[in-house]
Amino acid sequence: MALLTLLASLLVQQCDPHYPQSLSGEKICIPVFPPDIDCPDIDAQSKPITVVDIGDGEPDPHRLDRDNDGIGCESKKSSAN
Repeated sequence: MALLTLLASLLVQQCDPHYPQSLSGEKICIPVFPPDIDCPDIDAQSKPITVVDIGDGEPDPHRLDRDNDGIGCESKKSSAN
């Protein structure tokens, strides 16, 4: 029985609390670091995502929020001035 419990725990994906939801409020599951996840690895329907500093000294372990505004995997649109 202990072996089954161990195997089950290995199969359950742990979601990183730094990335709880898409900007639209949809719950998402970004795996805990490591492995490193990049924006192209995340489903387009889930982007952009909220990035939350949970106070653990590593506010964005996957480095998805390059401009530190709390929003990760933003599409970079050029603005006409």
